[in-house]
Amino acid sequence: MFIKRKRIILVLLSSLFVGGCQMSDEQSNETKPVEQKPSEVAVEELPNTRALQDEFTREMIKSTKETEKGYYTLESKTGVYEMLFPTGGGIDGIGYTRKGESSEAFLAGILYNDKTEALLRIKYTNACVLINQ
Repeated sequence: MFIKRKRIILVLLSSLFVGGCQMSDEQSNETKPVEQKPSEVAVEELPNTRALQDEFTREMIKSTKETEKGYYTLESKTGVYEMLFPTGGGIDGIGYTRKGESSEAFLAGILYNDKTEALLRIKYTNACVLINQ
């Protein structure tokens, strides 16, 4: 009789332990940050980086999470390419040009943590050459 009670108690304790672990995993999934497009997040909730605080640049950033340390993934408005973009970068919306999916050009000013600056000029052109035969 004493052995049966021990087994029952052991089974109950192990059930509680396993059930508790499963609850913990479910709760941790709920609290993990969800990867979101910056344009879907309120400006106050975004990381304080130049790329995400600038409205025009933010529209082209794919996710609020850094792809690599110091870089976000930028999705071109043509939808044709992606590139790493510095967190300290901002795109000049006034100088931005695009012709459908065939071309896109813009300037990006970059401020680095060590106070150095750089200017990045991007020009994408998809030129198809037709040969008459």
